[in-house]
Amino acid sequence: MKKLDKESKASTASSQRDVPHDQELQARRYYLSRLAMACGTLSLSNATIAQETDDSPLDFGFIKKPPGELYSLGRHRLHSLCMGESDVTVLFEPGLGGSALEWLPIAESISSNVRACIYDRAGYAWSDPGSNPRHVVLLAREAKQLLIAMKTNSNLILVGHSFGGLIMRQLASIMPGSVIGLILVDASHEDQFTRLAGESNVAMLPTSNNFVVSAPELPSGLRDDIKRKIRALSRMRKTYTALHAEIESFRDSCDYIKANRKSFHFPVKIISRGSDPYAGDNAAGNKDKIWHELQTEFLSLSETATQIIADDSGHHVHVDRPELIEDAIDKILTMHISAK
Repeated sequence: MKKLDKESKASTASSQRDVPHDQELQARRYYLSRLAMACGTLSLSNATIAQETDDSPLDFGFIKKPPGELYSLGRHRLHSLCMGESDVTVLFEPGLGGSALEWLPIAESISSNVRACIYDRAGYAWSDPGSNPRHVVLLAREAKQLLIAMKTNSNLILVGHSFGGLIMRQLASIMPGSVIGLILVDASHEDQFTRLAGESNVAMLPTSNNFVVSAPELPSGLRDDIKRKIRALSRMRKTYTALHAEIESFRDSCDYIKANRKSFHFPVKIISRGSDPYAGDNAAGNKDKIWHELQTEFLSLSETATQIIADDSGHHVHVDRPELIEDAIDKILTMHISAK
């Protein structure tokens, strides 16, 4: 694993070279489809093409006006938007290359019962770029610093989607006395690359730091106004750099979580997609079966852990079936109130 307290230089070679369009597009298709498979999602190649050929004008004026507050962590600032008044705070963590804005509809919906907070990891949206490597230890540490800066470091319900699940597990492990519940939404598993590798004859992650990435697919069920903002935000150079750095440290992050696996005394809710993204793909092997086996293994994280399969939902359960996330939050909140 890379030394965490030493800043590494993020590779920008791929973005600086004069790469022919067809070669660049091929590289984007390859790496995003491999990474999507590693996360148990559909290939992103078609969605990437669709976004790049969308010529409708975007309004970038909103970028100058952060909807929330910027909190200093010393060397850089993170942006967070909170709504609602309560002694219980729900913090949402998006997946790799995802946007905090994906969680805005749920945050708005639950804000009458809890304090709901979305935030941008360093480099995304309104947050400043951060230091490298963008390893899960650093990402969780920054989330903790943000919560302390917000004076919100108790009675926490942590919600992590995909790669964000690794971050929330690490955050829960360094703030055990502050967390009252953890919700993993079709979350990444520390063994996914090892277990899924046997079902593919190509690398699921880039084998070097010289690779090309582009914005991930936007969930089709998102409101149009949110989609347009995410599309605009994804065009910033710092966003590309942040995504690139998180991918570069993805395997190391998984290895760290595996070596330091923690179980928790509070409730853990596992919400897993129900749709098979590999249906009809004869080359996919047992990927979907293995993914669900990995999801079931999360039940060992807590004696009170429970799992729900989100029927008719893909990887973005929070968009396809938001009521399941809201219900899980409500159940944890009810248990917390009953225990007082």
